[in-house]
Amino acid sequence: MQKKVLESLAARGSFVGLMLPGFSSYPLHAVSSFVHSLSADVLPLVVDLGTGQIPVSSPLSTESLFKRTLSVVESEKSICALWEGLSVITSLGKMLDAEDTSVRQFVRNIQVLQKSHPFIVLLYPETWNETHSKIFCSCGFFLVVLGEKANVADVASELENVNCFPKQSIWWSATEYPEKKRFPKVTRAIRSVGRLQLPSSEQFLDKPELFAQAIKNMLKARVLVQNPLEGLPYYFRRVWVILCLLLCAIPFLLPTKIDTGLSMLREMRPERDRYSDAPYFNFVFDGTETLQRISRYAVGRFTATVTSDKILSSYVKDVLKQNDFPENSWQKDDLIYPPAGTQLRFLPPQNIHNAYYDSIAPAWKYFTGMISDSIAYLTEMYHEQATDTYRLHTGIDVASRMGARILAPFNAKAWTLKDERGGVVIGLVHEKAVMLFMHCDQLLYLDGQDVMQGDPIATVGTTGHTTGPHVHLVTGIVDPKGPKIIGNMHYRIVNPITWFYFQTKK
Repeated sequence: MQKKVLESLAARGSFVGLMLPGFSSYPLHAVSSFVHSLSADVLPLVVDLGTGQIPVSSPLSTESLFKRTLSVVESEKSICALWEGLSVITSLGKMLDAEDTSVRQFVRNIQVLQKSHPFIVLLYPETWNETHSKIFCSCGFFLVVLGEKANVADVASELENVNCFPKQSIWWSATEYPEKKRFPKVTRAIRSVGRLQLPSSEQFLDKPELFAQAIKNMLKARVLVQNPLEGLPYYFRRVWVILCLLLCAIPFLLPTKIDTGLSMLREMRPERDRYSDAPYFNFVFDGTETLQRISRYAVGRFTATVTSDKILSSYVKDVLKQNDFPENSWQKDDLIYPPAGTQLRFLPPQNIHNAYYDSIAPAWKYFTGMISDSIAYLTEMYHEQATDTYRLHTGIDVASRMGARILAPFNAKAWTLKDERGGVVIGLVHEKAVMLFMHCDQLLYLDGQDVMQGDPIATVGTTGHTTGPHVHLVTGIVDPKGPKIIGNMHYRIVNPITWFYFQTKK
């Protein structure tokens, strides 16, 4: 239902019964503000049912509404009096019991008056007779606001004696409620609107407009109930939960087979491996790369050796000499920055011989090939125990450019974590194989997601304890008794070179 239509239907108003027992002085000002707040466009009407609190007299009394029939053409002045900007019909005093026909006549007259006064407020006294009870059944809403001196049992007793309760039940604004066993009908009627957050009785004196707003909101809710949805919106509202459950279940009922083939991102690997065995390579500098960095890559590529400062210095001199440049060329802060466009040829070092080259080189290519950087290289190997020469190092470090993508070496499930030393970490687990990449900058997968071989999973960064952009790569084997945990798996750390040959043989 459109908002304008709802507002229009709610503006037709209703009968509102109002009972204010227990106030030391009758809150006439609060009543006036409450009635005014019900309708700002059309003048509301107040009908006194015997309280005797309204300080004016109307041309036509409340008792007359039980005896005669009002016509639509009768003027407002011939029926109502004006009090604080409101139309009122006052009572002559305590109302007498009326027959059922007289009560029906009263209700018909009220309905006639509602054509010019959409909201009609009926003021109830604290003590009722049979007439009040009969009128009570015709009210659209009935609001009870208890004052500080009100006796809850007395008020509940008056309501309990009513033979019929209106569908909307009773709005009870008080901190104390009637006893359930003593007043069962009243308790059920109050509980039916218990979910509504009504203002407190103290607020009726200070902010009566809150009560008026509650009445109008309830009236809109009633309009919506009386005008249910039809057609497609109706059926959708009834079955949308089932549809959502079915959509969530479809991936489990109709599982799709994951393609285990190599990703397109890995198609460049055979070509790169073929050229990596060449006896030399040429590199064109862009003005930001240092000769030391490319030299470290070259030494690792040709000899599978992690360069020390001494090895690096010797090789840099050889490269400059072989390319006919002086040893101190392009020196800046102990680093050499060849100008943009400078091309240098890198040859295998003549004075570096690695006896373990044949066994380490395949693993070297495998681990550096996980980084989408053509000049990635290893800067530190695995050391299970600290010695005089090496520190304890439970993985290998692969240096790369900042932001280079890390590619998944196999199909796996991804797990992520953050560590003070390791920074941003992503781990891959497949069957027995475990591999962790630390110091990442950005993660491209979330916990529990399935990863395909060759897919980018993270980027190289400097999070955690680092001296430059690189990946600390840890390998392991799933072991229920392992001391390490990634995701929901226990594992134990294994030397990456050993791990590589175990996986290759497998």
